[in-house]
Amino acid sequence: MHLIKILMPLTVLVCFSTFGDEAHTNNAAAPVASPDKDTRVWISSFPSGRPIMVTTDHREDHPRPCTPEIPTSMARQWQSNYAVFSEHLVSAAEKAHLDSASLAKILSVIRSREEKAGLAILPVEAHSTNVKGELAWVVGLRWEMKDSVQRHGDMGHVRSWAFTQQTLELVDFQTCD
Repeated sequence: MHLIKILMPLTVLVCFSTFGDEAHTNNAAAPVASPDKDTRVWISSFPSGRPIMVTTDHREDHPRPCTPEIPTSMARQWQSNYAVFSEHLVSAAEKAHLDSASLAKILSVIRSREEKAGLAILPVEAHSTNVKGELAWVVGLRWEMKDSVQRHGDMGHVRSWAFTQQTLELVDFQTCD
């Protein structure tokens, strides 16, 4: 049930947001959270076409900010930007003293699976949390069919994957259509 509380707000916020070419900023930087708390690292803005990270502790009593719209130029170059976005997420996790090595492996696994499915994807957030008594990463991605991204330049869909941090076992997956 706790996992649904994490995944559903992300899915709803992203699926119902609007998209465009403007760079957006959603929130100011927050202090690094304790590694024993739920911690979310996410892409918060795209100044000058580069993703900037914010690390924040997850609190149930505050609205969860949505990741910003991905600029068209970045969406169309998703193949090279997947590595850039992943590096920013892993770096932010490392700075927050989280298991960044497992996050890096998970991001690699996700990319391999999604590319085989014919999808263009960009990771936009990673949430370190407890799922059924185990630490897990819940990774949020923006996605679209590859040909649609090239034609329209937007990534209007979202997916969330949850993997345990120790065994990298897939424990949940959600997507909007």
